[in-house]
Amino acid sequence: MEDLQVARQRWNQERPRYEACLDVAAAELERLLRQSGVFGQISKRAKSADSLLKMLLRKPHYTYETLSDKAAMRVVVRYVGGIALVRAIIENYFLILRIDDKTAELAPDQFRYQGVHFDARLPEGSEYADLQLEIQVCTRAQNLWSDLSHDLSYKTLIDLPNAIHRQIHSLSALLEVVDREFDLIIQSIRALPNAGAMNTLSALERCFFRINPSRYARDLSIEVITALTPLYSAGTDLAGAHFESFAAQHAPKLEYVLLQNSGRSPFLTQPEAIMIFDLLEVDEFQLRDRWSAFFPTSELERLAILWGRPLA
Repeated sequence: MEDLQVARQRWNQERPRYEACLDVAAAELERLLRQSGVFGQISKRAKSADSLLKMLLRKPHYTYETLSDKAAMRVVVRYVGGIALVRAIIENYFLILRIDDKTAELAPDQFRYQGVHFDARLPEGSEYADLQLEIQVCTRAQNLWSDLSHDLSYKTLIDLPNAIHRQIHSLSALLEVVDREFDLIIQSIRALPNAGAMNTLSALERCFFRINPSRYARDLSIEVITALTPLYSAGTDLAGAHFESFAAQHAPKLEYVLLQNSGRSPFLTQPEAIMIFDLLEVDEFQLRDRWSAFFPTSELERLAILWGRPLA
């Protein structure tokens, strides 16, 4: 049995270094997600001393050295498809010690928490490369199940009736269906003949998230995109490479304008700002005529000044 007082003393000494490691790892992972245009909410925590000691009490097969989640990060993505994207980023950057794919472990008739957990270290050369972290990747629905399931943790300590077991598994199955159906709905919407604005928004979002991975008003985005799309010539690949090319060409300027002018215009926190700047480069007068039919001209004038193409 682990000497808890010794473990507490060791953790009180070592925890600040683990916290610093988490700060570096989270900042780097956020940078990589932004670079890839992937949206993921990152949270991190180093266990409190009491939490660590309780874990050693509850799981006596662990020792202080073998406890793998002293420090942990969680990346929550919107849809199931995002897990594979984040997983690839993590495997490419971190030194992976172990992968625990909860989905792969399930038999066809089993339903419980799904997600991917990594035991990992920062790359060689990092000041904290000797420290082990746990990184969890899951969807919002899986994250909900993970949080709520803690309230059901007593289920392994007492003999529950089959009816209650069935209720628990039904909840897990329901959240799995939610994830799957959301993915199917998104795919179905994007395949519709009139989904051009939605697909354009997806392309803009990838570029925007590299600079500012935050929530935005999707309904406003669709309104702006629908209003401005007729300004592009037929055949312009608005759902593909067009905005990627523009964003790459103007990357430093976009980052400066979007991040250094917070509060100057609500459109600066919207992905369609990239579309507006793109059109300012092509024909600001045609853009102004079209814009004024739908939105306040003063907002476009403000954006044009910030972009360095003031309207005459």
